[in-house]
Amino acid sequence: MQDREELQKMTVAQLRKYSKEQGITLQTNMPKATIIETIIKSQPERKEAASVISQASRPVRQALIISDDSDDVPVMTVKERHPQVVKPPVAPPAVEPKPATPVAPIASPVAKTNKPTFSLKGARAWHNPRPFVPQQPPTNKFVPPGAQTIKTAYGTEEGSARPVPTFSRFGPDASENSSTPNILYSTPVSVPTGFNLPSANETPVMPANKVGFTDFEENTPAPNYFRKTEGNLSIPEMLASGDVEEGAGVLEITPEGHGFLHVNNCLSGSNDIYMSNAQIRRFFLQNGDYVEGKVRPQQGMDRFRAMLYINSVNGVLVDERKIPTDFHQLTAQYPTKKLRLSSRENPEHLLRFIDLFAPIGFGQRALVELPGKYEVNTIVQQLDKSLSDRDDELTPLIVLAGEKPEEVPEIKEKIKSNVFYATFDAPFEQTVCVGEMAAERAKRLAESGKNVVLIIKDISALSRAYLANAAPGMTSYGALQPLKQLLGVARNLKEGGSVTIIGFIRAGNSKITKKILGEIKPLVNCNIVLDTELYEKGFELPFSIEKSFTYRNETLLTGGEKDLLGKLTTLFSNKTEEEALALLNSMFEKTDTNRELTSRFDTWLELMGEEKQ
Repeated sequence: MQDREELQKMTVAQLRKYSKEQGITLQTNMPKATIIETIIKSQPERKEAASVISQASRPVRQALIISDDSDDVPVMTVKERHPQVVKPPVAPPAVEPKPATPVAPIASPVAKTNKPTFSLKGARAWHNPRPFVPQQPPTNKFVPPGAQTIKTAYGTEEGSARPVPTFSRFGPDASENSSTPNILYSTPVSVPTGFNLPSANETPVMPANKVGFTDFEENTPAPNYFRKTEGNLSIPEMLASGDVEEGAGVLEITPEGHGFLHVNNCLSGSNDIYMSNAQIRRFFLQNGDYVEGKVRPQQGMDRFRAMLYINSVNGVLVDERKIPTDFHQLTAQYPTKKLRLSSRENPEHLLRFIDLFAPIGFGQRALVELPGKYEVNTIVQQLDKSLSDRDDELTPLIVLAGEKPEEVPEIKEKIKSNVFYATFDAPFEQTVCVGEMAAERAKRLAESGKNVVLIIKDISALSRAYLANAAPGMTSYGALQPLKQLLGVARNLKEGGSVTIIGFIRAGNSKITKKILGEIKPLVNCNIVLDTELYEKGFELPFSIEKSFTYRNETLLTGGEKDLLGKLTTLFSNKTEEEALALLNSMFEKTDTNRELTSRFDTWLELMGEEKQ
């Protein structure tokens, strides 16, 4: 038997080995101090159990006696059999005659003395003839033995409980001597509260208006799922030993309440990270949040890695993060700031056409119609290069729905933006999930004040997925309603950032294409058309000046661009669309930017007038 000092010198592995040799059962993830206390407290009990076993090592033989009387039902009982002792014969005593006495009548029947009594203990011993050993009281397998009873702000929990840990939010606490309980109020995520999440050492202060908060009194306990999380006692040891790794991904919450962080794509994969229900509720996480933290590797039969300690959400440290305002509670307004695509570094003609005739603003909902055989990847690469080089605060997201498997890696190599993709051989549910997860990600960024541009390469493929995933008997109007909600994410927020959507759709004569265009075309506020007839006539860039437009473009154009647009409209009034497009292409080839074209247009107009004369 080892004493406390000798046990202190052992490591955790040696203690577990010693406990196994001594027959002491230990639980997993027990600290060293708890293991030592368990061993010390279990040793005296094992001595008593050993003494009892030694005394009862030789079981007493028991026999069954069955007695039968004429008046009673046969009863089984157990009678102990003792060894018989041979006694010497004794002479019978002399019998003296006694006077005869009258026998009194029996008033009540006397119980027969030879009737065996039923003993439950004997019956049990007969059916299970084993020595009786006192059993240990059952202990909670989730609570290490010998721990102190926990005392919280909500009272003292009965029974044995583990010691109060000195860490919070699934990791070490900043202060070990924190005496103030961390109480979180039940606040809906959609409420625009805007105060900092409380740290481990302070209690959150209620806003003055208390909008969206439930009535709370000091004597009223908060709901259980808002209590301070005690966590697992093995987490500090794992963090200290370095048996963890860094992990991050986009959160998707399941209907059951837990979630997964998608690492490479917004679809489920083997590299996903599991997040518990408690973590999601504690930090007010939503679909599309980008979460970073410490991850526990897979152990045993685990299918996924697990998030242990959250460091930041959407690039903001947890201690500095504010509860975000719900996206749909923010005020939407018309685009007032232009998203300039063309520049001297990006002088592509299509971008210059868009900036001049169909400008796109922050929060615009733009639809680009393409001929059936027109190459879309080139336009996506031009837009990505222009948006990535323009501003660090601008976040482009590319959605590839129904894409060819060989084109996905090619596009990912040539662009810098985040890509969410689903190939054409994937189930319709995955294609729908790609579009919705990209929209949720854009919402979370806009709530934090950032500007997002969501580029959907093929709206037709996404629409077909919604139609195929619809319930039987549902009309096309109802089946395409989720697509309309996705397009409705594009808006310019007064209190936050903005979400701009640029969707591509191939024109065609099929019924599905016409139905899709009929449903979504009235919803957009910017329409860019690459005409099929001009493309068939040999124009590499068949931009339609007549069909392309933007609502309220006067708020996005500068004074010089407005003057240039008016002069071009007057100049092209007597020309066909082919002649106007050819003239503009020649002007774009002689200049690098629209500003340069504005400054030189009057000179060219004079030269063209002299040539006419």
